[in-house]
Amino acid sequence: MSKQSSWLLPIGILCAGAASAQDTQSTRTSTGAIVEEVVVTAQKREQSGQEVPVSLTVMSAEQIANLQLVSGTELARQTPNLQVSNLGNEDQPKFSLRGISTPDFNLNTTSPTGVFYDEVYIASQFLGGPQIFDLERIEVLRGPQGTLFGKNTTGGAINFITKAPSYDTEGYVSVQAGNNEYLHATGAINVPIVDDKLAARLAVNTTQSDGWIKNYNPAGEDLSSIDNYALRLSVLFEPTETTDIKLRLLHSRSNPTNIGVIAYGTGPGGTNPRPRSA
Repeated sequence: MSKQSSWLLPIGILCAGAASAQDTQSTRTSTGAIVEEVVVTAQKREQSGQEVPVSLTVMSAEQIANLQLVSGTELARQTPNLQVSNLGNEDQPKFSLRGISTPDFNLNTTSPTGVFYDEVYIASQFLGGPQIFDLERIEVLRGPQGTLFGKNTTGGAINFITKAPSYDTEGYVSVQAGNNEYLHATGAINVPIVDDKLAARLAVNTTQSDGWIKNYNPAGEDLSSIDNYALRLSVLFEPTETTDIKLRLLHSRSNPTNIGVIAYGTGPGGTNPRPRSA
């Protein structure tokens, strides 16, 4: 059994002469057809995806919703040269780009494929599971990215860009259910606090599932379960028309039962610490 809990506090400040670009822009061709242009930040600045000289795969928020991507292990379905493996559960995805990876599943092992959330480097593997929620887009950069992203990006870099607060009141809730008591719920609410100055967004995500590998030991429990939750508070502050300050506070917790031998002991207090579901 593994149990991990973490906090992440990224802060971003942007000063520019014009308002920041949207994630997609529409352009009209000479024939009148409208072509959607994807804006990415693969080179630390906003550019059209067609202008970036990097092997790049981008998934927008709409694509993520349509594909029902709810965990890090599902990215490989839509990304060439990306493999995702895990040790018994989806809470610990191990990313491999172009075959460059690490054979060690230890949570303290650093992968040669860098994972970033809002430009913050994430080294621990277990953080890649419960954080795939309320995203603006995902950018997967194949090939060495050490020039802009630093070390541990020999295979490439995976950027998760979360949705920033806006000055509209909105929200949503999504719930999924399945076999083995599987339940996945995610949602977000966006609230403007001061018009055109201050706004906040709160997003939550949780996944629960019984293990699908049966344990016939009465003192044990089924293995390969899912038990995680995460919440993210984002604050947008624009003191002037050219200054953009974003603060994000993230907390996540993962407590699954992994595949393998789990010894609870035979002495007093050595029984299963968690009641087995009926």
